[in-house]
Amino acid sequence: MTLSNLLKTTPETLAIAQYAALKTHAISVLEDVIKKLKADDIKAVKAMTYYSPAGDCMGTDSTCINFLYGEPDTSDFGDLLDNLERLNSISLGNKKN
Repeated sequence: MTLSNLLKTTPETLAIAQYAALKTHAISVLEDVIKKLKADDIKAVKAMTYYSPAGDCMGTDSTCINFLYGEPDTSDFGDLLDNLERLNSISLGNKKN
């Protein structure tokens, strides 16, 4: 990216690009899970998950698909949806936190 293009970047245009990249990543991960399930490669699907304890003794422990983006090293579907929603809001100029 040139300096000129970088200086033209706004929070909204950056959020649009981030939203598109994250959405593409999520679709790719889900398509990979589907492909492996269709091939009966359960071990490979399990390798794409992580254990998520409830943490507060009130919720439910679960195994989540790991979308592996950003920090920390685990990103579940809820994290992904929250980030997509936040980026979409910013891209529309309605900054919601």
